[in-house]
Amino acid sequence: MYHIEGTHPASRGEFDEDHKRAIREENTSASGLTATYQPNRLISPAAEAEGSNGTSFVSRPHLTETIKLGTRIPSRLVLRQSDSQAYHLQQIFRSTGQWNLIIFGGNISKREQITRVQRLADVLSHPESYFQRLNKASAVRGGVGSVGAFLLHSAD
Repeated sequence: MYHIEGTHPASRGEFDEDHKRAIREENTSASGLTATYQPNRLISPAAEAEGSNGTSFVSRPHLTETIKLGTRIPSRLVLRQSDSQAYHLQQIFRSTGQWNLIIFGGNISKREQITRVQRLADVLSHPESYFQRLNKASAVRGGVGSVGAFLLHSAD
């Protein structure tokens, strides 16, 4: 790269690393990617978190390097099983005010794993489950605060 004496690279439409980082941070903030929700009835605490003892369900953030517990998931390209089309996750998880329960089902071609996923589906679909009661209550409010369930899985 050449440099014209007396001019700053940014004045010619180029950005140094500080400018690039500032723009990335601003775009992240504007899109809601920096919001972090604390553990609550919808976000289980990390297994190693203080106070997670005795909790029925715990998160295992060590299983991923790209998803931070309680934050918006960065969009990634995935193949949707129902129509074999590629979509970005944010096209599927639209910002509608609905919470998204994302179940990372792993390799569901393995009997043990599909059994675990099926048991979870049975619990969530039970009429008296917290999930069902929450969605019934939110229907009265016009759907605000509802929770949609999505299964992300792999299979060999």
